[in-house]
Amino acid sequence: MGPEMPITALRGRLPEAGVWLAFGMMAGLAYLPSADDQANATTVVRFAMQGMLVMGLLFVSETVVRARPLADRLAALPFLVGWAARSLIATVVIAFALGVGNALLTHDAVDTLDRPPPLGDLVYAVGAAAVFQIVLLVRAAIGGRVLLNALFGRYRRPLDERRIFLVLDLAGSTGIAARLGAHGMHRLLSCFFADVATVTQRFGGETHAYIGDQAIITWPMTGDGIVDARAIACGRAIFETTTRREARYQAQFGVVPRFRITVHGGAVVAGECGLDRRQIVYYGDAIITAVRLQDVGRASGHAMVVSGDLLDRIVLPKGCFATDLGVHGLRGRPDPLRVAALDATGGHAAAPAALEPAWSSLPPA
Repeated sequence: MGPEMPITALRGRLPEAGVWLAFGMMAGLAYLPSADDQANATTVVRFAMQGMLVMGLLFVSETVVRARPLADRLAALPFLVGWAARSLIATVVIAFALGVGNALLTHDAVDTLDRPPPLGDLVYAVGAAAVFQIVLLVRAAIGGRVLLNALFGRYRRPLDERRIFLVLDLAGSTGIAARLGAHGMHRLLSCFFADVATVTQRFGGETHAYIGDQAIITWPMTGDGIVDARAIACGRAIFETTTRREARYQAQFGVVPRFRITVHGGAVVAGECGLDRRQIVYYGDAIITAVRLQDVGRASGHAMVVSGDLLDRIVLPKGCFATDLGVHGLRGRPDPLRVAALDATGGHAAAPAALEPAWSSLPPA
């Protein structure tokens, strides 16, 4: 994830951290009856704070575990081995948190530092860590938002929503695949989309789907022009991140990925679909238009294109400028749409040649 991790990533996940702390407080209170059957108000507060401390440190450790190269190594392990490794890390963190908590929250702090946490606490920590890691792996497989909404049944019936969609499409993927081969192409996409996801999380976006060499990222449309400009800021940050990591891509794959980004927002219908694998599906003009705008970017040679409809509703981030591309007809859309190009890389919009893969002299993989 680079040197900006974990400080920047932690800052972007503060709302999620609040959920973890609340869960930790409830877990600490749930463990209280088995640890102390004569609890008083002081004990209740201590166990609640202990649970929050444990989950707070777990949150930090899980964020750090996401950092590469550790995340890449864990992802390469078989499921059970990876789960065991993550559980071991979580167990160590929980045991440390219990020791620190006992030292800080009990009267005999000095004596507590000289002895390990009680066996019962450690057994509870191991079990909690194992369950905790299963939940995280399930969340990674289907997405945190899908998991929560499936549990609470929010999308059992279709809902009308207004959302912003960012569509990222790799340029020249056919030529890259011919050079790297299917396995090499998959490794490149995995690495690239991991970098994209890191940026997306910082800006509060959610990866809706990966379709071949294309990623669709979404945000709720709030109506606040500054907040809704997160998608634009995220797109620019993806270009900046890829530029900073060009040397790594060249060293690993012999090619630097080039891509186009299109952004549009509007009304969609959202609802759960699927039986063997639950997924939230969006249907409506907003997501279709965001995908179709790729044709405009491809034809005009611009790396980042946004619809005029969305542009009228947001406040562009500082230093970002739009260039009017006129009105365009889109496939499957009866009405033409005003479109603008954005200075995706902080300078001029990319020329067509700049979107071709940047090859090194490395031999084919």
